[in-house]
Amino acid sequence: MVVLAVVAISCQPQERPSKVWLHRANDIAKAQYYQDKYAGLEVDVHFVDSLNTFVVQHDFGASSTLRLEYWFASLDNRANLGFWIDFKNLDKGNMRASAKEMARLRKRFKLHNRIIVESSNAECLKAFAKKSFYTSYYIPFAYPDSDGHEKIQTVTDEIRENIKKYRLKTISGYFFQYQFMKDSFPEMRKLIWYEHYDTTARNHYIMLANEDEKTDVILVAVMDTIDYTRK
Repeated sequence: MVVLAVVAISCQPQERPSKVWLHRANDIAKAQYYQDKYAGLEVDVHFVDSLNTFVVQHDFGASSTLRLEYWFASLDNRANLGFWIDFKNLDKGNMRASAKEMARLRKRFKLHNRIIVESSNAECLKAFAKKSFYTSYYIPFAYPDSDGHEKIQTVTDEIRENIKKYRLKTISGYFFQYQFMKDSFPEMRKLIWYEHYDTTARNHYIMLANEDEKTDVILVAVMDTIDYTRK
């Protein structure tokens, strides 16, 4: 089963639990610095049609020249890492070409069972699932504790419809959506992220993830105050 291969990688002694991965390792120097400190890295990408490849980029409208291929190549600890690819612009126009390119990168860097492809486009994830990638549906944004019942029900119905229609197995969302995900979709595997720096709260969600058999990865953030270029 793919999920077991993904989360079981790098079961090194205690210092880095296999479910705790680094959030937004988009900078090469940052990724290199933390590659020995976490069991996996998350990276944001866009597929560029004119290049027929991925560039590392979070925001729409930004301009990046860093290709995902170069990012992978810069890491010398790939064999012990999992990779969460947050695919920002997956759509019907690029899903086949992007899935083919990701499969090429997987083969080149020997990353079989080490890549998660995440997108909010539930339908287009099927192109990656067909190539045996672990895929995750980034669920619609909602605050379970503050949004009204009507909105939560609408979001729940949308997620449930997509899960059934596209035969999804994994969903992902913010830490504050964890209980909602667990209660509303108990059959689904989960990925979550905690992007703040409150140590107590972060440790709480790490504990929940570690205790929950159906939560495969939790992303955590680090303050970018280190000069990663210095050893």
